[in-house]
This record gives sequence, structure tokens and C-alpha cells, in this order.
Amino acid sequence: MNTEIKSVNSKDFSRYGYVVEGDFSEMLKALAGTPCPKDSITYKAAEDTLQATPDFKKVQILFGGMECQAGYCNGYNLPGTGYTEYHIGSEFILAENDILLDISHRQEIENGKICSSKFETFRLSAGQAVMLYETTLHHAPRSDGETCFRTVVGLLKGTNVGEPAAVVMDESNGVRMANTNKWLLDIDS
Repeated sequence: MNTEIKSVNSKDFSRYGYVVEGDFSEMLKALAGTPCPKDSITYKAAEDTLQATPDFKKVQILFGGMECQAGYCNGYNLPGTGYTEYHIGSEFILAENDILLDISHRQEIENGKICSSKFETFRLSAGQAVMLYETTLHHAPRSDGETCFRTVVGLLKGTNVGEPAAVVMDESNGVRMANTNKWLLDIDS
């Protein structure tokens, strides 16, 4: 993986998504009450307290009025998992504190894998939000230091909420469905 850390405000980020302007302070207040375990990363696809904020309407607009959900991904930096993920549909990310996003393109997949050198790292500052394009591969966010990271994650409704029903997958290409609309693939170093 490239060790240079760029800002989501840089032109380089525009290949992967865009910065979402606006005030999400109510959603950030609700996010502050979500758990942050020290030994893992916790994820909840849909959190009622986040979806009850007036800010959730702004997230719904970003998804063009389609049904969406807002949950969280919180934790501390952990060693890499050896895989990356993507979803059908864009992904909204709102950071409570400075975080790092390791991202790449689905177009970089070769033979069902992606090389770690194809990833770039971008800093998302506290209070800032981005919308990742559907073609963007990503890992879980990570903190910029030794503190807990907290992020709101917005996705199309039903994403990453359980095992997909009646889906037959050919995993010979290395891409596999882990949960509904959560596609995983391996990373080569």
C-alpha cells in the first residue's frame, strides 16, 4: 500500500468519490453514544438513533430518495484483514474524528484479487463527510493515531444485514458475497 496520506479535499480523491458539504452535527451527537471496543471493530448496518436525526434526510437525498440506512463502524486500528470490499451503490461516510480511508478501484481487480500497491490512503477530517462511488474498493476506516474512530456509514437499505437468500456464487474468480450486497476479495501483497 502506498504510504503517502492525501486529503479527501485533493483532486486525487475525485476518482473515488466526493466531499459532501453540509452540517451533520445532530448525527455526530448521536454517533458519540455508540460503542467503541478497544480490541475490535464494531459495525451496525442501521442504527435508529442516527436515522432519527434530521441529518438523516440529507443522507436520503444523497441516495436520490432511494431507501437507505445509516449505521456505524467504530473501533481501533487493527492489523489488516487481507481482503477488501465493495457494495452495489455508493457509500456515505461521516467522521467523528480524523480517520484514514484506504481505497482503490474495482477496475484494478485482476484474476479475482487486487495488489496492495493499488491502494491509496486519504485523510477524512473530523466532522467531514464523503460519498464513495460504487466502483471504489475500501477497507474499514482506521484512526489517525491511537484513539477510537467513529464513523456513520450510509448505504442502500438492506446492505450488509445478513446472509443473502437464494444466491448461488461462483467463487472461482476470488470475489465472494459475505453479506447482502457486501462483496469481498483478497489482497495480494
